[in-house]
Amino acid sequence: MLILLRRELRWRTISCLNKMIREQYVKDKFAQIQEAFKRIERFKSTGDAKIVLDLESYLVVLISGAYEDSLEYLIKKRAGKAGDKEISAFVEKTLEADFRNPNWESLTNILKRFSRKWVDTMNKKIRNEAKVGLNNIVINKNAVSHGNINNLTFGEIKKCHKDCKCIFEKLEKIM
Repeated sequence: MLILLRRELRWRTISCLNKMIREQYVKDKFAQIQEAFKRIERFKSTGDAKIVLDLESYLVVLISGAYEDSLEYLIKKRAGKAGDKEISAFVEKTLEADFRNPNWESLTNILKRFSRKWVDTMNKKIRNEAKVGLNNIVINKNAVSHGNINNLTFGEIKKCHKDCKCIFEKLEKIM
């Protein structure tokens, strides 16, 4: 039973990572993040440790901003499918007012306003690691923006980002 559970969990993890993000806007945001990872990786081996810590702080801010922009883009695009300018404007204003820190709770709260089914699907299909990864990125972005330190290492940031990809893939699919 335990072996089957491990295999199933491993399969679910691998299958989620092999899916592709379809929206070009989101792909471009993720490409910016990948480029930042590469630049910091190159610098890490030769650079000053303090500067590397600063770059890691920059990275959580960059990633959190990319996630916020991408999630807003996907939600606005879905609202635009209604073909109603007033509805689209309402959704845009709601996002501007209520969606500043794209952690798991705020994402599901926004989705709940559209459809409880969307939230149930996301909660069922998204691994806990992805939810934790998203929350860790946002928590550390908030720490940095308030003058505190980022508590994630470069490797942890990369893992959080890798884990979070499933959130965007699933959101694209359900919307």
